[in-house]
Amino acid sequence: MIKAKIRVSGIVWLVAMCVLMFSCTDRGTNSTNIRNNGPKPSDNGTVSKKEVLFSLSHINKLELKGNFSHPKYSPDGRRILLTQPDGTGLYYIDTKKDPAIDNTKVVKLNAVPQAGMDACWSADSKEVLYYDNTDGAIKRHGINSFDINPVSDISRIGMGWYATSDGQETILNRDSNTGHVTVSNLTNGMTTQILTTNDEHIRIIPSPDRKMVLAQTGNGSDVYWVDGSGIIADLKSFVGTCWSIDSSYILGFMRGSNNSDLYVYSIAEAVLKQITNTNDVSEVWPSWSSAGNAIVYRDEISRSVIVADLEIITE
Repeated sequence: MIKAKIRVSGIVWLVAMCVLMFSCTDRGTNSTNIRNNGPKPSDNGTVSKKEVLFSLSHINKLELKGNFSHPKYSPDGRRILLTQPDGTGLYYIDTKKDPAIDNTKVVKLNAVPQAGMDACWSADSKEVLYYDNTDGAIKRHGINSFDINPVSDISRIGMGWYATSDGQETILNRDSNTGHVTVSNLTNGMTTQILTTNDEHIRIIPSPDRKMVLAQTGNGSDVYWVDGSGIIADLKSFVGTCWSIDSSYILGFMRGSNNSDLYVYSIAEAVLKQITNTNDVSEVWPSWSSAGNAIVYRDEISRSVIVADLEIITE
Protein backbone atom coordinates (compact mmCIF):
# COMPACT_ATOMS: atom_id res chain seq x y z
CA MET A 1 0.00 0.00 0.00
CA ILE A 2 1.17 3.49 -0.73
CA LYS A 3 -0.46 6.26 1.26
CA ALA A 4 0.22 9.95 1.48
CA LYS A 5 -1.63 13.02 2.69
CA ILE A 6 -1.59 16.06 0.53
CA ARG A 7 -2.50 19.49 1.79
CA VAL A 8 -4.48 21.45 -0.76
CA SER A 9 -4.59 25.36 0.25
CA GLY A 10 -5.59 12.66 -33.48
CA ILE A 11 -6.53 15.25 -36.13
CA VAL A 12 -6.80 17.94 -33.50
CA TRP A 13 -10.17 16.96 -32.01
CA LEU A 14 -12.86 18.99 -30.38
CA VAL A 15 -12.97 16.49 -27.58
CA ALA A 16 -16.42 15.59 -26.19
CA MET A 17 -16.93 15.84 -22.45
CA CYS A 18 -19.40 14.43 -19.98
CA VAL A 19 -20.36 15.51 -16.54
CA LEU A 20 -23.83 14.28 -15.44
CA MET A 21 -24.31 12.33 -18.62
CA PHE A 22 -22.49 10.54 -18.14
CA SER A 23 0.46 8.39 -6.64
CA CYS A 24 1.55 10.32 -4.32
CA THR A 25 3.18 12.72 -2.04
CA ASP A 26 2.98 16.45 -1.58
CA ARG A 27 5.61 18.19 -3.67
CA GLY A 28 4.51 21.75 -3.11
CA THR A 29 2.17 24.29 -4.61
CA ASN A 30 2.45 25.53 -8.18
CA SER A 31 0.73 28.90 -8.19
CA THR A 32 2.52 30.27 -11.24
CA ASN A 33 0.23 31.42 -14.04
CA ILE A 34 -2.90 31.37 -11.87
CA ARG A 35 -5.19 34.37 -12.31
CA ASN A 36 -8.20 34.14 -10.03
CA ASN A 37 -11.42 36.17 -9.97
CA GLY A 38 -13.20 33.78 -7.64
CA PRO A 39 -14.46 32.00 -5.80
CA LYS A 40 -17.79 33.73 -5.41
CA PRO A 41 -19.18 34.29 -1.92
CA SER A 42 -21.63 31.77 -0.55
CA ASP A 43 -25.18 32.75 0.44
CA ASN A 44 -23.97 34.19 3.73
CA GLY A 45 -21.40 36.38 2.01
CA THR A 46 -18.35 34.38 3.04
CA VAL A 47 -15.88 32.19 1.21
CA SER A 48 -14.75 28.91 2.76
CA LYS A 49 -11.03 28.87 3.60
CA LYS A 50 -10.97 25.35 5.04
CA GLU A 51 -7.90 23.33 4.25
CA VAL A 52 -8.30 20.00 2.55
CA LEU A 53 -6.33 16.79 2.83
CA PHE A 54 -6.19 14.30 -0.03
CA SER A 55 -5.27 10.76 0.93
CA LEU A 56 -4.38 8.43 -1.95
CA SER A 57 -4.03 4.73 -1.18
CA HIS A 58 -4.40 1.20 -2.59
CA ILE A 59 -2.70 2.17 -5.84
CA ASN A 60 -3.28 -0.77 -8.18
CA LYS A 61 -2.03 -1.41 -11.70
CA LEU A 62 -4.74 -3.25 -13.66
CA GLU A 63 -3.65 -6.44 -15.39
CA LEU A 64 -5.23 -5.78 -18.78
CA LYS A 65 -4.37 -7.47 -22.06
CA GLY A 66 -3.63 -4.60 -24.41
CA ASN A 67 -2.43 -1.01 -24.49
CA PHE A 68 -5.24 1.32 -23.36
CA SER A 69 -5.56 5.00 -22.54
CA HIS A 70 -8.01 7.80 -21.60
CA PRO A 71 -9.85 5.80 -18.91
CA LYS A 72 -13.23 7.21 -17.84
CA TYR A 73 -15.31 6.08 -14.89
CA SER A 74 -19.00 5.46 -15.55
CA PRO A 75 -21.36 7.60 -13.42
CA ASP A 76 -22.30 4.57 -11.31
CA GLY A 77 -18.61 3.87 -10.70
CA ARG A 78 -18.87 0.28 -11.90
CA ARG A 79 -17.19 0.39 -15.30
CA ILE A 80 -14.18 2.10 -16.83
CA LEU A 81 -14.29 3.17 -20.48
CA LEU A 82 -11.05 2.72 -22.44
CA THR A 83 -9.62 3.41 -25.87
CA GLN A 84 -6.32 2.80 -27.62
CA PRO A 85 -3.63 5.49 -27.21
CA ASP A 86 -4.48 6.99 -30.62
CA GLY A 87 -8.20 7.02 -29.78
CA THR A 88 -9.14 4.04 -31.95
CA GLY A 89 -12.04 1.97 -30.67
CA LEU A 90 -14.13 1.81 -27.53
CA TYR A 91 -13.66 -0.77 -24.78
CA TYR A 92 -14.65 -1.16 -21.15
CA ILE A 93 -13.94 -3.22 -18.07
CA ASP A 94 -16.30 -4.09 -15.21
CA THR A 95 -14.84 -3.27 -11.80
CA LYS A 96 -17.67 -4.74 -9.70
CA LYS A 97 -16.31 -6.90 -6.89
CA ASP A 98 -18.03 -10.15 -7.79
CA PRO A 99 -16.33 -13.58 -8.07
CA ALA A 100 -18.37 -14.21 -11.21
CA ILE A 101 -16.90 -11.14 -12.95
CA ASP A 102 -13.44 -11.09 -14.50
CA ASN A 103 -12.24 -7.57 -13.72
CA THR A 104 -9.36 -7.94 -16.21
CA LYS A 105 -11.60 -8.82 -19.16
CA VAL A 106 -11.68 -6.01 -21.71
CA VAL A 107 -14.97 -5.82 -23.64
CA LYS A 108 -14.70 -4.34 -27.14
CA LEU A 109 -17.55 -2.10 -28.31
CA ASN A 110 -16.19 -0.94 -31.66
CA ALA A 111 -13.05 -0.15 -33.65
CA VAL A 112 -14.06 3.29 -34.94
CA PRO A 113 -11.00 5.50 -35.51
CA GLN A 114 -10.66 8.18 -32.80
CA ALA A 115 -14.03 7.30 -31.26
CA GLY A 116 -12.33 7.08 -27.89
CA MET A 117 -11.25 10.71 -27.95
CA ASP A 118 -14.87 11.80 -28.14
CA ALA A 119 -16.51 9.18 -25.95
CA CYS A 120 -18.51 9.67 -22.79
CA TRP A 121 -21.02 7.84 -20.63
CA SER A 122 -24.78 8.32 -20.50
CA ALA A 123 -26.26 9.38 -17.17
CA ASP A 124 -27.48 5.85 -16.37
CA SER A 125 -24.12 4.27 -17.31
CA LYS A 126 -25.87 1.97 -19.79
CA GLU A 127 -24.63 3.64 -22.97
CA VAL A 128 -21.52 5.25 -24.39
CA LEU A 129 -21.83 8.29 -26.63
CA TYR A 130 -19.21 8.91 -29.29
CA TYR A 131 -18.57 10.65 -32.60
CA ASP A 132 -18.32 8.30 -35.60
CA ASN A 133 -16.05 9.97 -38.12
CA THR A 134 -16.91 7.38 -40.76
CA ASP A 135 -20.37 8.91 -41.27
CA GLY A 136 -20.20 12.14 -39.21
CA ALA A 137 -22.85 11.13 -36.68
CA ILE A 138 -22.95 11.28 -32.88
CA LYS A 139 -24.06 7.83 -31.72
CA ARG A 140 -25.07 5.85 -28.66
CA HIS A 141 -23.64 2.40 -28.05
CA GLY A 142 -25.45 0.17 -25.57
CA ILE A 143 -23.27 -1.59 -23.00
CA ASN A 144 -25.56 -4.58 -22.51
CA SER A 145 -27.68 -4.60 -25.65
CA PHE A 146 -24.89 -3.44 -27.97
CA ASP A 147 -27.52 -1.43 -29.87
CA ILE A 148 -26.11 1.47 -31.87
CA ASN A 149 -28.36 4.47 -32.48
CA PRO A 150 -27.73 8.05 -33.68
CA VAL A 151 -28.29 10.75 -31.06
CA SER A 152 -29.64 13.22 -33.62
CA ASP A 153 -29.12 14.40 -37.17
CA ILE A 154 -26.94 17.28 -35.93
CA SER A 155 -23.70 17.67 -37.86
CA ARG A 156 -20.39 17.50 -36.01
CA ILE A 157 -20.22 21.05 -34.72
CA GLY A 158 -20.32 20.46 -31.01
CA MET A 159 -17.44 20.65 -28.55
CA GLY A 160 -19.14 18.34 -26.10
CA TRP A 161 -22.40 17.05 -24.81
CA TYR A 162 -23.93 16.51 -21.43
CA ALA A 163 -27.34 16.25 -19.80
CA THR A 164 -29.19 18.50 -17.39
CA SER A 165 -30.61 17.07 -14.18
CA ASP A 166 -33.92 16.36 -15.92
CA GLY A 167 -32.13 14.33 -18.57
CA GLN A 168 -32.43 16.80 -21.45
CA GLU A 169 -29.49 16.29 -23.78
CA THR A 170 -27.39 19.31 -24.59
CA ILE A 171 -24.60 20.20 -27.00
CA LEU A 172 -21.80 22.53 -25.88
CA ASN A 173 -20.30 24.36 -28.86
CA ARG A 174 -17.76 27.03 -29.74
CA ASP A 175 -18.12 28.93 -33.01
CA SER A 176 -14.63 29.32 -34.47
CA ASN A 177 -15.70 32.46 -36.36
CA THR A 178 -17.28 34.41 -33.50
CA GLY A 179 -15.64 32.76 -30.50
CA HIS A 180 -19.07 32.37 -28.88
CA VAL A 181 -19.46 29.36 -26.60
CA THR A 182 -23.09 28.26 -26.55
CA VAL A 183 -25.29 25.56 -25.05
CA SER A 184 -27.94 24.04 -27.35
CA ASN A 185 -30.75 21.91 -25.95
CA LEU A 186 -31.51 18.97 -28.25
CA THR A 187 -35.00 18.56 -26.79
CA ASN A 188 -36.43 22.05 -27.24
CA GLY A 189 -33.92 23.50 -29.74
CA MET A 190 -33.00 26.47 -27.55
CA THR A 191 -29.45 27.88 -27.71
CA THR A 192 -27.87 30.06 -25.02
CA GLN A 193 -24.54 31.89 -25.21
CA ILE A 194 -22.49 31.46 -22.05
CA LEU A 195 -19.11 33.05 -22.85
CA THR A 196 -16.92 34.35 -25.67
CA THR A 197 -13.25 33.56 -26.14
CA ASN A 198 -10.79 34.05 -28.98
CA ASP A 199 -8.72 31.05 -27.94
CA GLU A 200 -9.07 27.87 -29.97
CA HIS A 201 -10.11 25.66 -27.09
CA ILE A 202 -10.21 22.00 -27.91
CA ARG A 203 -12.05 20.88 -24.78
CA ILE A 204 -14.83 22.70 -22.96
CA ILE A 205 -16.20 20.99 -19.88
CA PRO A 206 -19.08 22.32 -17.74
CA SER A 207 -18.83 21.82 -14.01
CA PRO A 208 -21.36 19.45 -12.44
CA ASP A 209 -23.12 22.39 -10.75
CA ARG A 210 -23.29 24.21 -14.13
CA LYS A 211 -21.79 27.37 -12.63
CA MET A 212 -18.38 27.10 -14.31
CA VAL A 213 -16.81 26.02 -17.58
CA LEU A 214 -13.35 24.50 -17.94
CA ALA A 215 -11.80 25.38 -21.31
CA GLN A 216 -8.63 23.49 -22.21
CA THR A 217 -6.13 23.86 -25.03
CA GLY A 218 -2.97 21.88 -25.60
CA ASN A 219 -1.14 24.59 -23.63
CA GLY A 220 -3.26 24.63 -20.50
CA SER A 221 -6.69 25.29 -19.02
CA ASP A 222 -8.87 28.31 -18.25
CA VAL A 223 -11.83 28.29 -15.87
CA TYR A 224 -14.76 30.68 -16.40
CA TRP A 225 -18.01 31.56 -14.66
CA VAL A 226 -20.84 30.70 -17.05
CA ASP A 227 -22.77 33.85 -16.12
CA GLY A 228 -20.14 35.93 -17.91
CA SER A 229 -18.62 37.46 -14.77
CA GLY A 230 -15.10 36.57 -15.82
CA ILE A 231 -12.25 34.12 -15.66
CA ILE A 232 -11.58 32.20 -12.47
CA ALA A 233 -8.16 30.78 -13.27
CA ASP A 234 -5.57 30.63 -16.06
CA LEU A 235 -3.66 27.38 -15.55
CA LYS A 236 -0.72 27.02 -17.91
CA SER A 237 0.33 23.48 -18.92
CA PHE A 238 -2.50 21.92 -16.88
CA VAL A 239 -4.24 19.42 -19.22
CA GLY A 240 -6.20 16.15 -19.28
CA THR A 241 -8.59 17.63 -16.76
CA CYS A 242 -11.85 16.58 -15.10
CA TRP A 243 -14.11 17.96 -12.36
CA SER A 244 -14.81 16.54 -8.93
CA ILE A 245 -18.51 15.71 -8.51
CA ASP A 246 -19.05 18.69 -6.17
CA SER A 247 -17.35 21.13 -8.59
CA SER A 248 -14.80 22.08 -5.92
CA TYR A 249 -11.68 20.66 -7.57
CA ILE A 250 -10.17 20.00 -10.98
CA LEU A 251 -7.92 16.97 -11.48
CA GLY A 252 -5.40 16.88 -14.32
CA PHE A 253 -1.76 16.43 -15.20
CA MET A 254 1.26 18.50 -16.14
CA ARG A 255 4.10 17.21 -18.27
CA GLY A 256 7.56 17.48 -16.80
CA SER A 257 10.95 17.13 -18.45
CA ASN A 258 10.97 13.36 -18.00
CA ASN A 259 7.42 12.39 -17.11
CA SER A 260 4.01 13.70 -16.06
CA ASP A 261 2.47 14.16 -12.62
CA LEU A 262 -1.05 14.64 -11.34
CA TYR A 263 -2.24 17.95 -9.89
CA VAL A 264 -5.46 19.19 -8.28
CA TYR A 265 -6.69 22.77 -8.57
CA SER A 266 -8.85 23.99 -5.69
CA ILE A 267 -11.49 26.51 -6.76
CA ALA A 268 -11.98 27.88 -3.23
CA GLU A 269 -8.31 28.17 -2.36
CA ALA A 270 -7.10 29.18 -5.85
CA VAL A 271 -4.22 26.73 -5.47
CA LEU A 272 -2.75 24.21 -7.88
CA LYS A 273 -1.23 21.31 -5.91
CA GLN A 274 1.07 18.59 -7.19
CA ILE A 275 -0.15 15.26 -5.81
CA THR A 276 2.25 12.80 -7.44
CA ASN A 277 6.00 12.95 -7.96
CA THR A 278 7.17 9.61 -9.30
CA ASN A 279 10.21 8.95 -11.46
CA ASP A 280 9.07 5.50 -12.53
CA VAL A 281 5.44 6.42 -13.30
CA SER A 282 4.20 9.05 -15.76
CA GLU A 283 0.59 9.78 -14.78
CA VAL A 284 -1.74 11.10 -17.51
CA TRP A 285 -5.46 11.25 -18.42
CA PRO A 286 -6.97 10.93 -14.94
CA SER A 287 -10.67 10.37 -14.30
CA TRP A 288 -12.45 11.01 -11.01
CA SER A 289 -15.19 8.61 -9.93
CA SER A 290 -18.59 10.21 -9.38
CA ALA A 291 -18.53 9.07 -5.76
CA GLY A 292 -15.29 11.00 -5.34
CA ASN A 293 -13.56 8.11 -3.60
CA ALA A 294 -11.39 6.81 -6.46
CA ILE A 295 -9.41 7.92 -9.49
CA VAL A 296 -8.14 6.08 -12.55
CA TYR A 297 -5.32 7.16 -14.87
CA ARG A 298 -2.79 5.89 -17.41
CA ASP A 299 0.91 5.38 -16.83
CA GLU A 300 2.76 6.26 -20.03
CA ILE A 301 5.92 4.42 -18.99
CA SER A 302 4.43 0.99 -18.30
CA ARG A 303 1.50 1.59 -20.71
CA SER A 304 -0.90 0.48 -18.02
CA VAL A 305 -4.11 1.68 -16.38
CA ILE A 306 -3.95 2.41 -12.65
CA VAL A 307 -6.72 2.83 -10.08
CA ALA A 308 -6.34 4.32 -6.61
CA ASP A 309 -8.59 5.04 -3.66
CA LEU A 310 -9.02 8.72 -2.86
CA GLU A 311 -10.12 10.22 0.44
CA ILE A 312 -10.89 13.92 0.79
CA ILE A 313 -10.64 15.25 4.34
CA THR A 314 -11.72 18.81 5.20
CA GLU A 315 -10.08 20.28 8.28
